[in-house]
Amino acid sequence: MTSPSAICWHCGQPYTRPKTNGRPSKYCTTTCRSAACRARARGRHTQSAAAAEGPTPRQYDHALGLFAQDLKQLALDVERLAARTVGDDPDLPPLALLEQLNHTQHGLTELMAIAVQQTRLRHPNLSWKAIGDALEVSAPTARERWSSSRTWRMLLKRESRVQAKRRAESVFERRPPRTPGTAPDPTTPSTPQLPTDPTKQLSSAMSHLQRSSAHSIRDLAEITQVSPSYISRVLSGERLPTWRLTEALAQACDCDPANLLPLWEAARGLRPRLLPQSAEAELHAAINGLYLAASRPAPSRLCALYPNTLTTQGITALLDGDTPDWPVVQDVVDALHGRPQEVRPLWEATNAARRNPDALTPLAPGHGLPTAGPA
Repeated sequence: MTSPSAICWHCGQPYTRPKTNGRPSKYCTTTCRSAACRARARGRHTQSAAAAEGPTPRQYDHALGLFAQDLKQLALDVERLAARTVGDDPDLPPLALLEQLNHTQHGLTELMAIAVQQTRLRHPNLSWKAIGDALEVSAPTARERWSSSRTWRMLLKRESRVQAKRRAESVFERRPPRTPGTAPDPTTPSTPQLPTDPTKQLSSAMSHLQRSSAHSIRDLAEITQVSPSYISRVLSGERLPTWRLTEALAQACDCDPANLLPLWEAARGLRPRLLPQSAEAELHAAINGLYLAASRPAPSRLCALYPNTLTTQGITALLDGDTPDWPVVQDVVDALHGRPQEVRPLWEATNAARRNPDALTPLAPGHGLPTAGPA
């Protein structure tokens, strides 16, 4: 017994489908089924070939600029870690510089692959031998190492790594505040968990400024002439910006760049300059920077941690430019998850400058940025 007529999925002709206990047939004959299988195989090959062609020329141009910016930041990070290594920084992990050099090497390899493809797109008559001679490798090696399909796969893998890293670093490292003399009232709202790493504090402060402003990430990218993806990486803490970019972002968000300078210097591993004429300004800039990194919490929430020392009036006065006794400054800095031992020299320099403006002398070169500020 046969079923009603059906339509062949390959040739489109009607046929009588035999009734079986298994899966109903889709093709009128085995010839049509084989032809359909070959067509599907050709389709997969066409899709694979199209994928192997890689991004468009415009995408390569964009990637070249983006990867060049990334490599620049990687090189600056190497310089920062090298300075901390030479300075025998006790807080620096022993393998930090080697790991950063490895990241920089990978960044250079990726940038070279993109540059090769971008050069070939702009100069299609350029032979692999010429490219190999420029990079001091043979033509077959250049063709294999920097092929379009291999470069595209590299870009896709890199994007996967970036996304995974963003997910892994989406939660800042946290630490509990210093135990005060008297435990706070458990019924009082506690201060929010805050970032403690200098780089994260800087990105948290800039992210708060962006959220508080009327500018989107794309707006900030247009103002600063930087790609939106790079601005996003800066705000997430994935990239450490230059001072010029940090200053431009602060100005775009109607913030005094001086409040971000101490955070930026700390992220770069630089020490305060301790100049008598600017010690007080640097002290309050450092505290206001930590306050921004904490997303400007209410003073009452900070007082809950140290009820015996802090008051809302005292915290407000400190943020407005007053310089109280050290226990107050210490507890405010600690409540904001800053490092009191790094702020203490600024407080001492401020008090010394008030007593005798000529009492301090600048530190030797290398302990901080030039007086005129970073470029």
